[in-house]
Amino acid sequence: MYGECGALDELRCLFRRMSSLDILSWNVAIETEVLYGHHVEALQLFTSMQHQGFLPSKILYNSLFAVTQYQMLKIGMSIHAAMHGISLDMDIPIQTSLIVMYGNCGKVELARRVFDNASKHDVISWTATMVVYGQNGKYEDVLTLFHRMPREALMPDSRAFVSVVDACVSMEALSEGMKLHFLIISSGVDMNLILITALINMYGKCGSLKDAHRVFLYTKGSNLASWNAIISSNAYNKSSDTIQLFERTLIEGVLPDKITFVSIFDACSNKNLGAVGKQMHARIVGNRSEKDMVVQTSLIDFYGSCGHFPHACKIFSAMRDHDYVSLISIVSACANCAAFVEGKQMHSYVICNKFERNVVLGTALINLYSKCGSIYDAHDVFIRLRDPNIISWNAIIGAYCQNGFGKETLSLYQSMRSNRVKPDAITFLSVLPACSHAGMLIEGCSFSLAMKQDYGIIPNIDHYNCMIDLLGRTGRLVEAQQLILNMRVEPCVASWATLLSACRKEVNVSGAEQAAFRIMQMDPKDATPYIMLANTYSAANRMNDAQRIMMKMRAKDITAELDKVLCSNMSPKAMIGLCGL
Repeated sequence: MYGECGALDELRCLFRRMSSLDILSWNVAIETEVLYGHHVEALQLFTSMQHQGFLPSKILYNSLFAVTQYQMLKIGMSIHAAMHGISLDMDIPIQTSLIVMYGNCGKVELARRVFDNASKHDVISWTATMVVYGQNGKYEDVLTLFHRMPREALMPDSRAFVSVVDACVSMEALSEGMKLHFLIISSGVDMNLILITALINMYGKCGSLKDAHRVFLYTKGSNLASWNAIISSNAYNKSSDTIQLFERTLIEGVLPDKITFVSIFDACSNKNLGAVGKQMHARIVGNRSEKDMVVQTSLIDFYGSCGHFPHACKIFSAMRDHDYVSLISIVSACANCAAFVEGKQMHSYVICNKFERNVVLGTALINLYSKCGSIYDAHDVFIRLRDPNIISWNAIIGAYCQNGFGKETLSLYQSMRSNRVKPDAITFLSVLPACSHAGMLIEGCSFSLAMKQDYGIIPNIDHYNCMIDLLGRTGRLVEAQQLILNMRVEPCVASWATLLSACRKEVNVSGAEQAAFRIMQMDPKDATPYIMLANTYSAANRMNDAQRIMMKMRAKDITAELDKVLCSNMSPKAMIGLCGL
């Protein structure tokens, strides 16, 4: 009675006064402490019970695993050992609790050992193991385990499908996710709102916004979670429909929560909708969402991305507490606004709060100093990081590349390999430009080859553009033209613009014409190809052609920015003539 009413003090007093304690009274006392979150007290009672010779029941052991939410690994392992001694750990519900406990503590191998040692499995224990893999970033193992279920004559339920769909989101595995969706429909499993929301999220985060909307439209009785999923998907894909969807939630009578507003502020950041974002901020002033740390952090991101640094600082200062996530946001805001002095102050705050060795926060500081041109401060942050990961290495390599330190960029790349950190696609987006700016053709080609052959990285359009730039800067215009015509992905405006710039420098008229005309077809309102082609004609003493192309630009009512004209290599007299001045 006392436990059910929440009268813990009375329950404890009664328990201490009891002259004789049986297993039932011990169980009630311990389970009540667990129920109300008093894990230390529950464990103390559990120890006392064992000292007095009472054997815990399976139900009590299951209750005790609630302490795992606090990641008390040693205690969890001692409980496991006690259960193993009396063979209780062969019970499926107990094994499932052990799997969850080890997973919460990050001990995936121990969780898998419990799973493998089980004589029997049910869908719940199988799903728990997949969730553990997902929580610890082992998404391919989630899929592998899922595909084993039919061989074990186990039919996945909706919770199992949710765990696999979530793994597809993290892997951005759209094709696998679509197969799962078909399997879900054909299996006849309960399509509850949790599973539907997971599917909306999967399609949205994997880039198939139309399919996300299709799933959402077929949802009966949409709730806040499904609305948040479709709004978040639109924000993630930088869709202009995000704000309209938010307005629809209000019309439908669905009240937004903090997750909704985080997506809205993210959308306003992506589309640079500063005025709309401010209006949304005004809507939450005075309610609980405004004081929520997650919402405040998203507001800092929003104002920082829009260049409203004072607003970002004001929100940061108003926060009751600062965790490393909010610190990352304010440091990123400093970087976006090139606020070097304020960034230095934030760095001091980070050091005072003993976050300096946090890899994610350290990476944000490296980006800050890189954008402010303080490469030595960036390097100082990097060398103080504890066990830097690939993201940190990419940040410092990118910092040196962006600030013109080509040889140092390549030296850092070699250091990264020496530290057994495997480069990824982003790494080569710094290494290849470093070779380009240094005129290192052979080295650049070698890195491009290694990227594909040694690391299995399929080059994207950005990698190809780097190679076009490298070939162009080293005078290999024929090879650059061949690459742009034969590469596996479709050339973009930047591809042809890179070639055009190289042709202008080398006064290669035919190459410049080809590149300029391609850009004119792809982006008819862009003045750049007209000006650069006119510059090339001028450098080749073909003034009539230069004047003709500029007249063509004016006839199409294409506006040229003055700085693009002034940056040309034409004589002042030629500029005046071509600009109609």
